[in-house]
Amino acid sequence: MKQFHLEVCVDSLEGALIAEAAGATRIEISRLLEVGGLTPSMELVTDVCRNAKLPVIALIRCKSGDFQYTTAELETMRASAIQMKDTGVVGLAVGASDSTNSLHWDFLEQIADACGSMELVVHRVFDGVQGQWEALVRLKQLGYRRILTSGGPVNAIDGLDNLRLWNQNSTNGIEILPAGGIRPCNAEAILRETNCNQLHGSFSQSLNGKQLPIPAEIQQVIELLETRYG
Repeated sequence: MKQFHLEVCVDSLEGALIAEAAGATRIEISRLLEVGGLTPSMELVTDVCRNAKLPVIALIRCKSGDFQYTTAELETMRASAIQMKDTGVVGLAVGASDSTNSLHWDFLEQIADACGSMELVVHRVFDGVQGQWEALVRLKQLGYRRILTSGGPVNAIDGLDNLRLWNQNSTNGIEILPAGGIRPCNAEAILRETNCNQLHGSFSQSLNGKQLPIPAEIQQVIELLETRYG
C-alpha cells in the first residue's frame, strides 16, 4: 500500500478517469469546480464509483460563497450526506460555520452520527474559523479522519507554518491534507516544509467548456510524492 495520497478533485466521470489514468490515488467528486465545488448529483457519483477503481470522496456543499447556512440548507446537506452512503463512495467532505465564526458543531455531530462509518473530511471551511487547534482534537473525537486545508490563506504555499504545525503536532492522529493552488511548481516545497504525505488539487484546465485534469501535472506531483514517500 502506498504511504502517500494525491487526491484530485473533479466534476465529471471523464475527469475522474483522466485523473485515475494519470496516477491519482483518490478522487474528490463535486460539480461546478469553477465555484469551488458543490454537491454532485447521485447519478454522477454512482457513475464515478462504478467506473473508477479509486477511492471516491463526495463533496457536500449546497451553495457557493461562504460556509454559513440556513437551517433548511443544513438539513439539505445532511440528507445529501445520508443519500451518498448508497453510491459507493468511501467518504464525505463536509463543513459549516456558525454566526460566531466557529465550526458548526451541531451539524458536524449530526453528520458523524449519521455517516460515521465513512471517511469523514472537513473541507476548507476550516481555513476561516476560530479555534482551529482545539477543533482538531474535537473533530478527531467525533470520528473525523481528515482536514482539507490551506493552513488559512487562499493558497497552501502561503499557509506552510500552520500546515507544518498541525501536521507535526497532531498527535491525535487526524490527517492534514494540504489544498489550495497546488501545482507541480510548488508541490515539492509544500511537501518539504510541512512533512505532509498527501496533497489535494484539481490540476485542471478548461477544455471545450469542461474543467479537466492535466495528466502531466498529476504525473509530476505523483513523482514528487513517490520520491519522498514511495
